[in-house]
Amino acid sequence: MITYGAGVELALGLEHDVEVLDLRTLWPFDREAVLDSIGRTSRALVLQEAARSAGVASHVLALLAADGFELLDAPPVVLAPPDTPVPFAPELEDAYLPSAQTLAVAVEELLDY
Repeated sequence: MITYGAGVELALGLEHDVEVLDLRTLWPFDREAVLDSIGRTSRALVLQEAARSAGVASHVLALLAADGFELLDAPPVVLAPPDTPVPFAPELEDAYLPSAQTLAVAVEELLDY
């Protein structure tokens, strides 16, 4: 699982035995750490709180397509909010952001591939 910021706490709280790569910084981007992680696990799940097309996930996917394709045994997964404005109401914001439940489902599907 490749993530940063608030996604790290969510990922570490997961009850699955998965490798969590905390990017720590987005620039400079640690491409070697990403490729090393994928080489060990052969799977990729990118978790971000930024909207699906506005975060670092597209950069990670581009790296995997160009330099890590042979390392993958399953298609990479992106867990991110939809490309819509962030809702103002707390209940809607909770539904908008990735949660422990949506993360667990995404991990299960990736591991079962």
